[in-house]
Amino acid sequence: VGGNHAFGFSYTPATSGKHDICVLGQNTGFGENAWVDCDTVTVGTVQNDPVGELVVNVADYDANGKNDAFVEAHAYDPNDPSQSLKIALLVDGQPVNGGIAEADSHDWNPAGITGDHAYYTWLGEAGYELTSGPHEVCMLAYNIGAGSDKLIQCVNITL
Repeated sequence: VGGNHAFGFSYTPATSGKHDICVLGQNTGFGENAWVDCDTVTVGTVQNDPVGELVVNVADYDANGKNDAFVEAHAYDPNDPSQSLKIALLVDGQPVNGGIAEADSHDWNPAGITGDHAYYTWLGEAGYELTSGPHEVCMLAYNIGAGSDKLIQCVNITL
């Protein structure tokens, strides 16, 4: 049989464990479709949820007498590590800020991850003030592809 009859395909399953991979030959003309081959493969732990880190520094004692918090948020999705992720910041369980983690990641990117995956902001200067005392700052990263949105990390601070 002459001509080209090969193909390639890459697929990352949403779950770990055993998966059946089958090829169905699509008939052209007379006859029927036929199963060419099936194999069972075992996939190790699949990481589909976003990965990241949250760093919160209390600083900038401004003229109104209140401390602010500087946030460094980093996040990427293993399904497509070249894409910048949407994130949300929560203070004491309430959404207060967020955006796209697309700023220069400096030295944060884990091995093999390229691109810009950082989000930097001040909390306490965006139209609201943080009160004195303890607060919990959390980061939620929105998933792309298989997987789920993920609460990346929460950090306790005291102003």
